[in-house]
Amino acid sequence: NTRDLTPRCRAQTTSHTRDLPERADVDATDDAPDVAPPCAAGQTLCGGACVDLMSSAAHCSHCGMVCPGVCVGGRCEGFVCPPGTTRCSGVCVDPRSDADHCGACGRRCPGGCVAGACAVPAGVSVGASHSCVRYSDGRVFCWGTTGLGVLTAPLASGSSAHRPRPVLAVGPTGTPVVVQQLVSSGAANCGIESTGAVTCWGEFGAFGGRPGIAPAHDARHLALNARHHLCASQADGQVRCWTETGEAAVVAGLTDVTRVAVGERFGCAIRADRTLWCWGENTSGQLGDGTRTLRATPVAVSGLAGVAEVAAGAAHTCARLTS
Repeated sequence: NTRDLTPRCRAQTTSHTRDLPERADVDATDDAPDVAPPCAAGQTLCGGACVDLMSSAAHCSHCGMVCPGVCVGGRCEGFVCPPGTTRCSGVCVDPRSDADHCGACGRRCPGGCVAGACAVPAGVSVGASHSCVRYSDGRVFCWGTTGLGVLTAPLASGSSAHRPRPVLAVGPTGTPVVVQQLVSSGAANCGIESTGAVTCWGEFGAFGGRPGIAPAHDARHLALNARHHLCASQADGQVRCWTETGEAAVVAGLTDVTRVAVGERFGCAIRADRTLWCWGENTSGQLGDGTRTLRATPVAVSGLAGVAEVAAGAAHTCARLTS
């Protein structure tokens, strides 16, 4: 039996080996991965093709930069920019609004570009725990503690957050708030738009607590106190005031008003003749008429002429004169 096993095993082994495919029939490249060919020196791979960024009209200076003219040394030559634009670094830009080429090629403006000039801070206002700055182009940036959208677009009711860096104030649609004057107090902000409409945002009750609500029109100057009482001098020379409940009234007896200020329970206004008039609570003599009598209608502040600016605190008033 031992002699018979060996031949059979050898026969099976020989037969199995004979049936294997020849190695010469296998394509050695079938499983090789696809590898993008390397670009020659001076060329860059753009869209699957090697190109020269210094001369390619389809990729002039960098991938995807289409040059309608001739690309020479990475600069687009032989074409004219549309009216109102100029060529900077091979690209047509509007120097009136381009923050990287404001007024001239290469002039960068981190704050934005307006009419060919860099936007710069034009005014600052502060509330109870937030601050805002208005730029020369009317945009507003705020920082500090936010609740109900005091810094920017409204947050959900009762929510709050801290913003240690300025954030852009935007309306409900994401459009930046643009105002000509900005006032802040308590947890609210108000501003005058170019149309004279007043927009307020923050904790503002009937005013909606968001940009786009305009309780006044044709406003010329605003004042806001910590209790969110708002007053505005208007184009007709009158003063209108609103409370946080949305109630509004014209202050009787005032005409030709140019500027206003609002204290805790009183107000003051500068008239065109530079005299100062105040009304309301007077327990601390804040109306400046020499008494402590409450005044339902405005009275002239005694001994002041040539008033340029007025500011009101909780129970005191200050005025800056022209001289």
